[in-house]
Amino acid sequence: MTVAEWWDRWWPTVTNLRPSTKARDSQYFRTHALPRFGTTPLGRLDHTTLRAWVIDVVALSRHVDEHGVLAGFQQNARVDVLASDAIVTAPVDVLVPAAVGEVIHAGNVADVQCSLIIEGANHPVTPWADAALADRGVTVVPDVLANAGGVLTSYFEWVQNLQQLAWTERDVLQRLDRGMEAAYDDVCRRAGEQAVSLRDAAYEIAVAKVAEATLLRGTS
Repeated sequence: MTVAEWWDRWWPTVTNLRPSTKARDSQYFRTHALPRFGTTPLGRLDHTTLRAWVIDVVALSRHVDEHGVLAGFQQNARVDVLASDAIVTAPVDVLVPAAVGEVIHAGNVADVQCSLIIEGANHPVTPWADAALADRGVTVVPDVLANAGGVLTSYFEWVQNLQQLAWTERDVLQRLDRGMEAAYDDVCRRAGEQAVSLRDAAYEIAVAKVAEATLLRGTS
């Protein structure tokens, strides 16, 4: 089952978030987009885990920007500091490990309870854990796709600098949406056609593009 199919069939039964808004930059998405669509971020990580069943992510981000750490943040909700595995193994619908690599591994993958993982960080799921999640039917949107928005925006900056252009924020976000949606659709299509995971499909597409560019340049 593709992520789109999973989302269409199951997600509307538990939340009012709809797939019309894709994640751009993971920090922007978690801080600004998710609260507008009624989702509840469970926690945010630094060296420890801040846990709250309702987090004011805007206030939390402001606190971290000012103080550099989660410690000392207060709000009108239950807030505890727990070990980092508490977030990874929490009973949530969607898990977005978006800061630290290799947080889902052989030692804790059996306790992961979500149905969908979106890799906001680089390599947050180890290969062994990735295989174990696949066996259980947990969908993983790979980092090479899920957090590509930052790289794509960097490319936009390069294009603007090269041509002495100055796009508006709206222009950038529209181009970003088109690029991310096209990449997502391509990966889902390849995964369905080849009966492979989203990660394998993304790698197949990436390697094929590099190989094609190499041949067109006349190098080997």
